[in-house]
Amino acid sequence: MQRRALFLILGLILSVSLTGCIFVPFIDSARQSGLLQSDRQRLLQEEVVRFNRVRMWGKQLQALSFAEPDSQATIRQFLVQHGKDERVVESEIESIEFSPDAYAAIVNSRVRYYRVPYYVVEERQENQEWSFSLSGGWKIKDVEVETRG
Repeated sequence: MQRRALFLILGLILSVSLTGCIFVPFIDSARQSGLLQSDRQRLLQEEVVRFNRVRMWGKQLQALSFAEPDSQATIRQFLVQHGKDERVVESEIESIEFSPDAYAAIVNSRVRYYRVPYYVVEERQENQEWSFSLSGGWKIKDVEVETRG
């Protein structure tokens, strides 16, 4: 019986040493949940990139899934207005201004796009308002568009 317990302990030690720290999955889960301010800041950048990538592929319905439930109508209107005859070519985050607790943020993005059928690339500034909740993560609330001259 002691020999069996010894083999079990040695097997556990060997498996932990081969796979790394036993707490890594738990630490990664905590980082993805946004419990810490620094995690929320990192997660927002990732979410903005995903949102803009979906828009580049022209998937307006999928882009709407990034919207906060109370802001669905506002974001839908923006996506229809700027997605029907418009194709995003490139987007870049220029700055992010977080609230003191990092549960809200304003993202300033530079967006390059063209209008179908003209195919002349234009540029505009988008000021996106995002909010964070532990249950839903980062969601977009509003977008203001500023055309560059």
